[in-house]
Parts: sequence; C-alpha cells; structure tokens
Amino acid sequence: MSKLQKRKIESLEVLKKLQSDSYIEGRAREELQAARPGEAVLVVPGLNVTSTATSILTVAEDAAPELSNPAKWWYYFFGSN
Repeated sequence: MSKLQKRKIESLEVLKKLQSDSYIEGRAREELQAARPGEAVLVVPGLNVTSTATSILTVAEDAAPELSNPAKWWYYFFGSN
C-alpha cells in the first residue's frame, strides 16, 4: 500500500469520525451549551472550560517535565497537593 493510499484511508477515517452523531453532539454541547430534553445547562460566567484544561496541562508540563506519565495524570486530576 502506498503512502498516498494510507493517507487517504486515514483522512476518510477522520472524516467519518467528524461526521458521527456523537462527535457533533459533543461539539454542540461544548460550543453551544446545548442540552437534551430534560437536561439543564449551567453557565458559569468567566469560566472557559477549554482554556482552563489547557492551562492546567501547560502548567503541569512546565512545572515538572521530568515526571512520568502516570504522575502527570495524577497532577492533572488531583492537582499538585
């Protein structure tokens, strides 16, 4: 199989994922604060979940780049305490 064929297959797999109902629903929930019937959306002013998660990862990586991967996950979920 040539590199071009492999790349085409990979691109088609990504396209299939991006067109899936679960991906579209997830993006709508994140960006549009969409909810299913019976669910409530809680909006916290000044809180951007995406940037908060990114900043936590950035701080964890900058603070201790020599940590093992399990330790990085520990700090990601439980903080540095």
